[in-house]
Amino acid sequence: MSDITRFIYKETDDSSQFFADFENYETGVVNTQGFEDGDIALFTWEGKKYRGTLRQQGDSSNGLFEVTNVKERV
Repeated sequence: MSDITRFIYKETDDSSQFFADFENYETGVVNTQGFEDGDIALFTWEGKKYRGTLRQQGDSSNGLFEVTNVKERV
């Protein structure tokens, strides 16, 4: 499991749906961390710790994942 906090965003502020975007838009490099569909990852959002499963969105060249099965960690 890896901490992906710096890659996490929400579609809207009132949404409970998280996404991870592994593309570096300054360099155009995508997913150098090697994350794959089904990987479990940890992240922090607004001071709360979560874990979830990465699910590929679109083709693998865009580095975009939806984070599903999100559970708060204690």
